[in-house]
Amino acid sequence: MVWYGTVRRPREVRELEARVLAALRERPGLTRMDVAARLGVEPPALALPIVHLLRAGILSREGHKAKTTYRPRLVEVVPAEGSGTG
Repeated sequence: MVWYGTVRRPREVRELEARVLAALRERPGLTRMDVAARLGVEPPALALPIVHLLRAGILSREGHKAKTTYRPRLVEVVPAEGSGTG
């Protein structure tokens, strides 16, 4: 269990980021409280992973305070011209 205010290793934060992203891909539009309930952690433990995902442009947010919802950004991969097979 991750306690609020404890120092976490970068690996632990990255693992939690991956779990947050997976939960939001499964159900976009959840609040931090909803994500925490799905992952079985306390909501404050998600602050750093969510900030990292927002700054990286992986998540977007909508709303304010407790009603803030998060969604993964959709990134389309467009093949470069001439890179097709055949």
